[in-house]
Amino acid sequence: MIELSQFPTLSFAFAGAAAVLGGILMGFTGFGSTLVMVPLLTIVYGPAEAVVVGVSISAAGLAQMVPQASRDAVWRDVIPTCIGAMALIPAGTALLLLTDPELTRRLIGAVVLLVAIVMLRGWSYSGPRNRWTAALCGAVGGFTNGYFGIGAPAVTFYFLGPSVSAAVARANILLIIGAFSVATVIAIAIGGGIGAETGLRAVVLFVPYSLSLWIGSRLFRRASDDLYRNIALWLLMAMGVTVLVF
Repeated sequence: MIELSQFPTLSFAFAGAAAVLGGILMGFTGFGSTLVMVPLLTIVYGPAEAVVVGVSISAAGLAQMVPQASRDAVWRDVIPTCIGAMALIPAGTALLLLTDPELTRRLIGAVVLLVAIVMLRGWSYSGPRNRWTAALCGAVGGFTNGYFGIGAPAVTFYFLGPSVSAAVARANILLIIGAFSVATVIAIAIGGGIGAETGLRAVVLFVPYSLSLWIGSRLFRRASDDLYRNIALWLLMAMGVTVLVF
């Protein structure tokens, strides 16, 4: 039986605030939702449930952003990235369901923080771009999305290079993370990691998330390329530190 008393609590209010922040940043950056929600939700829920809730909300929210992203994206990069991800998402979800939750939570923080440091140092990807490099990016991102609910670090490292405009990077990342999210939810469901109570939490939290997603999308229209990149990178840093400290 689903326990409805879980909702009017400080823990759920914290989860709701995480959903709002995730929605705003997702609308603005095209990839901020799980980077914010999953690390913060691990503070009040276990890593497995945090991944399920965060990724499910992200997948549902992305649907309303797909039409515009589809027009701006470079599909020769998007398709092989998604194909590469499908090979390793199941391996990541298997580790999520089997690994010690505390270890997983620390790894989430460490991975996010490491990627933030690398990108803030200006070490974004500037090498060749072809279907093989895109597939490799997808494989790494798919694995981390399945395990941590965070596929964005590898994808942003690849697509936020100086040679890619903010609009194209945002569209590519949004579509790829959307595909990651759907595949991860399916894999976790097959593995038995989604219960009725977890599903209800995701449904309730989607309401504030979807409203804040609209706000973030409007903010993006007023942002320069430099502002877009700076917000994206400092977001990674903040989330990594938060999870490692708490």
